[in-house]
Amino acid sequence: MAPKLEFLTGLGMSWDDAVAMVLRCPALFTFSVERNYKPKFEYLVVEMGGGVEDIKAFPEYFAFSLEKRIAQRHRAAADAGVTLPLPDMLKATDEGFREMLDKEQKLQGQTATTD
Repeated sequence: MAPKLEFLTGLGMSWDDAVAMVLRCPALFTFSVERNYKPKFEYLVVEMGGGVEDIKAFPEYFAFSLEKRIAQRHRAAADAGVTLPLPDMLKATDEGFREMLDKEQKLQGQTATTD
C-alpha cells in the first residue's frame, strides 16, 4: 500500500488526495507501480498532455489497459481531431466511443465553419 501512495504523492499530490483516490477506486491497491502506474502516467503526460489533476479527477484511468484501451482510443481521437474527457473516452463501449467520435467531429466541424 505504501509504495502506491508514495508514488502518487511523488507526483505532487497531497497525501489526502492520494488516499481519496484509493478510496474512490480501491482497485488502485492491486496495481503495480512499475507495470501500471508509471507507464500509464507517463503516457498521460507525454502523449496526452494530461497531468495529476486528470488522475485525481478520474483515478479509474489506471484500471484501463494502456495498450488495448487508453492508447488506441487516444490515437483514434487525436486522428479524428477530437479531444474527449478521460472518463468519456475510456468508459464508453466500443460502439459508444465511435458514436462519440462521430458526434464530436460533426460538432467541431460546425464550429470551425462558423468561426
